[in-house]
Amino acid sequence: MGISWNQFDFEPSQLVRDKRGRSPLVVHIAQSVHQRILTEISRWPNSETGGILLGRFSETTQTFYVVDLLTAPDDSKRSPTEFVLGTHGVRKALHSYCESSNNTLYSLGTWHSHLSASDPSARDYETACAIEVSRLTPSVVLIRTPDDYRLALASFEGAASDQVRSRMLS
Repeated sequence: MGISWNQFDFEPSQLVRDKRGRSPLVVHIAQSVHQRILTEISRWPNSETGGILLGRFSETTQTFYVVDLLTAPDDSKRSPTEFVLGTHGVRKALHSYCESSNNTLYSLGTWHSHLSASDPSARDYETACAIEVSRLTPSVVLIRTPDDYRLALASFEGAASDQVRSRMLS
């Protein structure tokens, strides 16, 4: 019996918290994912763009660990004021990704860009609620603005998200 040690060097992750202090949830974005998000945004400088976040959620630390992403499918819609994530091939791509990691990594939610430094929109919170009611695990909508990241979390938006949730469930 013996012990073998390996050392791995990782670049610091991007740490994102709810700026309004309503949520204890934290998002750690791997540096490689952060760079891929910035690259995707540079491909669409005059439109919002986005994709699907992949990784793992820790209930113990209340943290999303974003380690990968899926780019937006071809049927996604981009404009200066809105990004609508397409659905073509998403289910198959997610299934394949999860299988390749023995279901240890999975979809955490979505990300998209805003062209200006702005808080999440009402539609962003509606999307967060829609994702939440369709899953058993917490989920996140991550927004990259020109200067930083913002979060839209359904669970911690109070009465507004309760109204959205009740409309979706009825």
